[in-house]
Amino acid sequence: MGSGITKELGKLPLETLCDHDGGINCIGASDDESLLVTGSEDKTARVWAIGGKETECIGIIKGHTSYITCVTVHDTFAITGSADNTLRKWDIIDCHESRITRVLCTGEYLVSTSQDHTARAWYFDEDDLEEHTSKSVCIKIFEKFEGHTECVSCMATDVTGKVLYTGGADKTLRSWDVATAVCYRVFKGHLGQIVCMVVLKQLVYSGDGVGEVKCWDAGSPETVTIKTKATEVGPMTTFYGHKNTVNAIKFHRGLLYTASSDNYIRAFDAKTSEPRAIYEGHKIGVNCIIICASKLYSGSTDTTLIVWGLSKLGNENEEEASDDDDGDNDSSSSGDSSSSDDSSSSGKKGVKHIV
Repeated sequence: MGSGITKELGKLPLETLCDHDGGINCIGASDDESLLVTGSEDKTARVWAIGGKETECIGIIKGHTSYITCVTVHDTFAITGSADNTLRKWDIIDCHESRITRVLCTGEYLVSTSQDHTARAWYFDEDDLEEHTSKSVCIKIFEKFEGHTECVSCMATDVTGKVLYTGGADKTLRSWDVATAVCYRVFKGHLGQIVCMVVLKQLVYSGDGVGEVKCWDAGSPETVTIKTKATEVGPMTTFYGHKNTVNAIKFHRGLLYTASSDNYIRAFDAKTSEPRAIYEGHKIGVNCIIICASKLYSGSTDTTLIVWGLSKLGNENEEEASDDDDGDNDSSSSGDSSSSDDSSSSGKKGVKHIV
């Protein structure tokens, strides 16, 4: 382990699906892991049934006037955010002044981030929407003067939904009290724009535009208090290997899975940061990944959704978090990854285990 020697196992993807007419930017799963929803450059979202032997597209969601940037699934609803500056849950609500970059759902409300430098919290229930205008539906705005100085590009919440984490083009992560919009901590150390993150109990993992993933101490509930000035925090660990933007991160059975614009998916030991496997199959950058029922699904700018069988790389005794282990409280969306500047891919498909 950690020797850097690789062994080709000759294991091919289980499926490659080519239904979308444009790059796949984001992916979300239903709570029961029976459905996937993918958002694309072709301005549509597609609904996939994943419970059977084969993955089947069972519906196409149309309506956005520009490409879809983020998606989340809650109950029987799919919520999509788009470059047309709207969130859609069947009815259209004008909500941001620029492109929406992320959306997540806590059950009680939606939280969205945008290139207008803000994160906003919204009513979710239809009954709440009927009582408000499109402007008053927004119940809280985390403005740029309170923290980020550039585009807010990703976000996630803790397991309680009371702490919001945001990452930005200003290369910082920030943690916020959702009820008061007060900033707890500022996490500094990234060399590029922060594109994605996951929150696992007291740890935060974030990926950036230069191909690095960093692990941070989020602080225990006992140590996180509202202060007049946010505490600055440095990274605990850095994961190396990718040669381009890290667009998505997922945690499963002790392993950290990362997807990148360098066309590859990598698996790392979450505790030691040692590389464990490389997934090779996409021809262009990998924008989004999700793990359901022991399968890894990846979406790419090459327009394909690839299904991978997960080998027993992880720790079977590893305590699992909610949903797909990392809680999936982010939107699993890509950053600015429309193309890859790494041309090293050989075009072969398969998984390389690092031994």
